[in-house]
Amino acid sequence: MRLNPPGPRFTALLAALVVVLAMAAPVAQLRAQEAPHRIAAASPAELIGIVKDNVLLSGDLVLRMQAQQRLVALGRQDPERIVPLLVAELAAPRGYGKKASHQRLALIEMLRDMAAAAEAAVPVLTEILNDPEERNDWVKFQAQGALVHIGTPAARAAAEPAAVAPGTRPSDLEADRAARQGAFLIRQELRRPSPGEASIEASLVNLKAAGPGAWAAVPTLLRAYNDARLGGGLRARIAAALTAMAVADVAAAAADHAAAAGTPDLLDEVIAETRSDDDFIAGLAMAELGRLGPSEAAMAALIEALAAGRSPGEAARMLGDFGAASAPALAHLVAYFEDPRAGANAIQAVAKIGVAEPSAVAALRRIVAQDGHPRRGPAATALGRLRVAEALPELTAALADRRKYTRILVAGALGQLAAAAAVPALAALLDDPDTDVRRAAVEALGRIGPPARMAAPRIARALESSDRRLKEVARRALADIGGEPAEASLIRDAARYAPADLAQARQRAAGGAAKVAALLRSLPPARGRQLARALAADSDPEAGFAGVAYLIRIGRQADAVPGLAALLVQGDRAEDVLGALARLSMHGGGGAGASDTLIIALRRHLADNWTGYTAAQQARLRKYLGLDPETDP
Repeated sequence: MRLNPPGPRFTALLAALVVVLAMAAPVAQLRAQEAPHRIAAASPAELIGIVKDNVLLSGDLVLRMQAQQRLVALGRQDPERIVPLLVAELAAPRGYGKKASHQRLALIEMLRDMAAAAEAAVPVLTEILNDPEERNDWVKFQAQGALVHIGTPAARAAAEPAAVAPGTRPSDLEADRAARQGAFLIRQELRRPSPGEASIEASLVNLKAAGPGAWAAVPTLLRAYNDARLGGGLRARIAAALTAMAVADVAAAAADHAAAAGTPDLLDEVIAETRSDDDFIAGLAMAELGRLGPSEAAMAALIEALAAGRSPGEAARMLGDFGAASAPALAHLVAYFEDPRAGANAIQAVAKIGVAEPSAVAALRRIVAQDGHPRRGPAATALGRLRVAEALPELTAALADRRKYTRILVAGALGQLAAAAAVPALAALLDDPDTDVRRAAVEALGRIGPPARMAAPRIARALESSDRRLKEVARRALADIGGEPAEASLIRDAARYAPADLAQARQRAAGGAAKVAALLRSLPPARGRQLARALAADSDPEAGFAGVAYLIRIGRQADAVPGLAALLVQGDRAEDVLGALARLSMHGGGGAGASDTLIIALRRHLADNWTGYTAAQQARLRKYLGLDPETDP
């Protein structure tokens, strides 16, 4: 059986998919913060359901990506549990239509990424590869690539293309396109410090499937054959592919190629590939240019691509990654703000460049002012990152947008501006029916800090929420806002957990002070302070030492002194305590002069309580603290 490589229509669709995914980046970044909580709690069957439900662009692409990554990780750890589930999905009666094909592609992709762990999937992938009723050639190509990545002898044998059946030979145009794309992917690997042999071999399989018409790939294959970094087995397979493409003497041809081509300039080569008339190649070359880092030549090539309308979304994304160095490209990026495909990337690039160029700022404000504009949220994010305080009226009005993620992004922008004038509008958003929106408003108010104190009582209501993430954000916000109402709310919140926290700390104390210290660090600050004060008065020396050390570290010397004195009197952890004091003095823990302040407070405490100590305890304290028996305390 011989597979026809995907034709021009598929390549165009793939390029469109890449662009749309890039457009979704601002919202994707926001959702990426939320997806792990849902993914971590899902069973493998539920994860597969999430992937299948979200394969199309109308689904939650970030959630799907997180679910796929989780399934791949689980499959590598426990293939006997995960791989049969994926195999069962692929072996089930096949549905038809766009969504069904994309579901099969996603399932195959996960098996491919599990590599050798997915060995049990070889039979079903082989069946897909040879299924005459499979209408989607790309599904077959993915199955073939997955077999190559699995890499076992049986998988490799199944992936080898068989004889070409009459009438199934790809057209010259399709073969040429497949050859150019496959050759590019191989060159891209050869440009890396450590080429990925699995990726080269997957491209090689597709080139062999394209047949003799893949002549355009010959120079690249000769270059790969000459690359000493590749293993002997792969080089032998490259030689076989060249032979199939009518290269009679591979070794001689490779030597001639090396003599004629010399060592390519990698940057010049990548720049040349950004000018390809194949959107697939041009877009990936731009991404590679971004990985090589900013340079005048790279900048000029990406600006040229914008001016020519060549993969503008990808060009914008790379310019944004270059940061402030891309300031000369701002005028070209602004021209794409209203582009339906590249607009989101252009806006995000301006934000990442970080230069508040007047024409860009004016265009962003116009977008934010338009109710229902599809890029209102990303434009708001850009204004926030650029710290455009003049945009406060437009941003405040945009908080009423009917779309959830727009409200979230606008709230985040107002938080970045840290404008006190935005506090009332953000406080009103605390009554939003959506928990995610309320969380964004709380976080924004926390970033504004003390000027948001009027909202502290309303933020405190979030401490009663059943949503754990909302409560965590509310605690952080109240701590950043400060003031008596915020502090009182945090103390009341901490008090609810006091008995459980103390019980857990005492249990951990059996394993040493380090385990207690880890618990203290993991708690919200108010709960950590509360527990540390309780532990500092505990009779268990391990628990007491952890509590005292935590209080000293956060600058609460007055709270630490009684427990510190008790530890010195007990003597069990005296050496550790003195060592901690020495480190505090050397490194300035708790702030400048903290150790002096602590020792003065300790001496005062001892003086006030001296008569309550036995003679042996007094002698011990004099020894540890170097007190003069005639004059001290």
